[in-house]
Amino acid sequence: MLAADGAQASQFLFFARHYNDIDHVVPVIWGLLRKGVEPSRIRYIAYEADPSIEPRRDKRLQFLARQGVVLEAPYLYGGFRSVLHWLSAAPLGKLVRRKARKFLYRKLVDRTAPMEHAVQVISRAPEGSVFITDHNQSSNALALIEEAKKKGFPTVSLPHGFQFHYGHADPEGQEIILSSVTARPLVSCFDHVVVNDEWQRELADADVDNPGRLHVFGLPRFDPEWVRELCNMYPAPASKTGRLKVLVILEKGDMSVNGRFVEWINAEEQFRAIDFLAKHPCVELKIKGNARGVSHRQSKMLRAYKRYLAEDAIPTNQLISWADLSVGCCSSVFMDAFVRNKPVILLEYATSVKMALRGFGFDANPGSYEDFTVMVNKLVERRAENLYDEKSLQQMIKYYVYGGSSGRSVVDTYADFLQSLIN
Repeated sequence: MLAADGAQASQFLFFARHYNDIDHVVPVIWGLLRKGVEPSRIRYIAYEADPSIEPRRDKRLQFLARQGVVLEAPYLYGGFRSVLHWLSAAPLGKLVRRKARKFLYRKLVDRTAPMEHAVQVISRAPEGSVFITDHNQSSNALALIEEAKKKGFPTVSLPHGFQFHYGHADPEGQEIILSSVTARPLVSCFDHVVVNDEWQRELADADVDNPGRLHVFGLPRFDPEWVRELCNMYPAPASKTGRLKVLVILEKGDMSVNGRFVEWINAEEQFRAIDFLAKHPCVELKIKGNARGVSHRQSKMLRAYKRYLAEDAIPTNQLISWADLSVGCCSSVFMDAFVRNKPVILLEYATSVKMALRGFGFDANPGSYEDFTVMVNKLVERRAENLYDEKSLQQMIKYYVYGGSSGRSVVDTYADFLQSLIN
């Protein structure tokens, strides 16, 4: 597309690494489209070889492509692209799919191709374009940022998510977790850093010479307008059992750093709750695995409940639409249910983290396994009962989703900001 003076129009250059980036990038692009930005000026570039962000595999990327957004996965061509797409969707065992993809990548993919293409995109992009990616400081990301700065493009870091907690309750556990973080302050890498909420801003504030480079805009992923769009893309699976439909989102609960082990979810309590739901005569259970996997111990415990596992291809958003109740520990994905005013039970008693929800007056999370069973049984009887105080719920949504400023469109706020950098 050409500008009014005949020069090539500047572009919005979005760079993605893996599947989780889709959650955070696509609603921002949608916001630009809503504002009337020409689709041809928006480019979505996969700069690491990952079949999970291949455009044909994901309905959200297909949604953008239908509107004319340029989607680029330069390492996937022709028959190879088709094979990888089939391996992502075929009714094969998860282990078989994973091993087959790994084999094909090892044998056939030139893993340098995505980065070479990404650098070329930046070097050939029109003057006045803007570089956009997530809170990421991998060696590849830093190389792309450097290339963008050579061209004089503004560089923008979008938030990758948020937490329903403020870290490990045990100082030693928190110290181990923090020791795994080796990244430099984001503001030393990007011209502009966008965060979800005030807490994230305060964490970054000590590293900022110019506070004007930090922006609190909320969570586009959970903007109710975008959530409604997602629900149209992913209608709820049918169910005619008449039982209480319960979704358990399995979260990884431990890690090892330099030989030191830390746990923030009690796996025994986690699976004790799952066992209760699996055996409940009035409950229809589905379990959604974690995109980043689970611990070895959790994997062993999960074997007894494999028949309840949802297919990998079914997005969490779609399962939340299906569920009458969502259960887990502290994953940010539960915000999807909260903004739709759907019942959620967080197993606070099974975690070792400082839950952020208490600051909003949330005190309805079960304090024990016994409390959990009582809450489930009440929902079996009453179904759509709201488990949380409505005022507390709206305060929490205002803080996280709207960045403290309700009454505005989050996706429009992001779009207005990006347009201000490119014009």
